[in-house]
Amino acid sequence: MTDIHTLVLKSLAPELASITTTAIRTFTEECIKVSPAAYWLKPSAFYKGHHPTDELQEWGNLRHVKRTLVIATILAEINELLPFDRDMLYSALVIHDIGKYGPGGDSERILDEHPMFVPSMVATIPMSINPQWKYEILGVVITHMGRWGKYPPVSRMEHLGHYADCIASRTTLHIRVEIKMEE
Repeated sequence: MTDIHTLVLKSLAPELASITTTAIRTFTEECIKVSPAAYWLKPSAFYKGHHPTDELQEWGNLRHVKRTLVIATILAEINELLPFDRDMLYSALVIHDIGKYGPGGDSERILDEHPMFVPSMVATIPMSINPQWKYEILGVVITHMGRWGKYPPVSRMEHLGHYADCIASRTTLHIRVEIKMEE
């Protein structure tokens, strides 16, 4: 784990604390630790109009994850998701883009097939959760791009993950997020 991972875990502490199922929260934290450190530092997009301006700069992906979780919380409440289902959705959305710059995070551009990298990136994590839970979390990750991805969402949870990501990416909504790197 790098200093960047430590900063990401610290900045996402409130969001991670909202995952009430300990095994899912631990799995999510472990996914962050094996994610490419460079991913968190990079922009979430490169062209204005698709993502909010603060996501087009350093730490853009961290801001995007926080913004996506704000929308997921609203969607979870509207849809009256049970706490366990919220935990699954939140976990998926924390890690949904960690493959955006390739498995090593070293691509110069965002890769269209990035959702497909995530399962192998987190495969090395010791099984801390029920395999079915991991499968469902990764299902949301793989389908989060909706009709623009290789696999469209099918389940309710997959649709909610896609909608949260899509809505959070819009510049018409002004969802303020803060990233805290110091105490």
